[in-house]
Amino acid sequence: MISIQQAIYGDNIGYTLLASSFSRSDIPRRLCNSTDLMDRPPGTTLSEPIIRGFCKNGYYLLIKSFPDHSPGVRKGRIFSHVLIIEKEDYLKIQDITQLVPLLFDKIDKTAKLKPIDLQPQNRSASQGTVSGQIAGAINGMVNHLDFDNTIIWIGEEGYFDWISHIWPNLPDTVKVKTRIGGAFDPKKIDATFLNLKFIPARFEMNWLRTRFKLIGSNCNENMDSQTANILAGNRESSAALQSLIKEFSLEVPEIDDLRVLETIVPTYQDLINIKDLKQLYHFVHYVTQYNPNPQSASSAKKTLVQLITNCIAEANAEEINALVGPDWSGFSKAKSALLDALIKWLEKYLL
Repeated sequence: MISIQQAIYGDNIGYTLLASSFSRSDIPRRLCNSTDLMDRPPGTTLSEPIIRGFCKNGYYLLIKSFPDHSPGVRKGRIFSHVLIIEKEDYLKIQDITQLVPLLFDKIDKTAKLKPIDLQPQNRSASQGTVSGQIAGAINGMVNHLDFDNTIIWIGEEGYFDWISHIWPNLPDTVKVKTRIGGAFDPKKIDATFLNLKFIPARFEMNWLRTRFKLIGSNCNENMDSQTANILAGNRESSAALQSLIKEFSLEVPEIDDLRVLETIVPTYQDLINIKDLKQLYHFVHYVTQYNPNPQSASSAKKTLVQLITNCIAEANAEEINALVGPDWSGFSKAKSALLDALIKWLEKYLL
């Protein structure tokens, strides 16, 4: 069970906190400016409610902002209902779209706000095929650096289906720096975050000259990488990469790390037959990089070291010299096993 706090913000001689479910007002007041709508439509006036979500100051904020036409409120002002979740609890939520129905349907400035107790759905990673449109968005996520960390969904229809589908499969570190929801002005995009945004279709022309990947309704792509299939939850099509990660207990903090590990999947799939020591050294280096604890996955690591020591018996001098290249620190007792194999090689070829 996690606790979700609520707050409402609106016009009261400036944009300010109107009420909250917190016992003290210092936290929601400190978050006030972050809930204002800095990114506005052309003309600066919001015409329809917009949802946004991001982490700020140790909290996750899911915000629904409404255009406020109440009597006495200045033109262009907004009203925002915000769900505020501590970061630790936020990461327990497997599908962030589960919270969307908890947001207000309309402006209510007299609402009596109470904390919401939520039982996160114990949802497994999504499975099955996805539409060509969602596949295109996921491919964009895999190659996010090529698109300034920004994938733009045109129109809102289908957008939250995409977010719901990928959310259980994202590493926690990616979730913390991911911003979701509506956007209007491409100049307001902060590319230091991973932006998974939607824009009203009528503003598409304003985004055509950006480097961002635009996902329209006519997008129809296939996913041709295991990384994309992991993000999509397609277990069968990403089985080898998932098996590699599980067997060696590899930590994968970023999407880019999945891409790196995918490059050594062919080596992993043919480990017992590989005699090329340089290829095995390359594999060792990445295992240590993503699992530096020598006590973790000890059985798999021991088997790998044994395969290498077997190959050393027939190694050439160049391969022997290359023994110092990999980082062996993630492998328990690897140095003693390698030393024994090296002594035997020296006795055979030099003595």
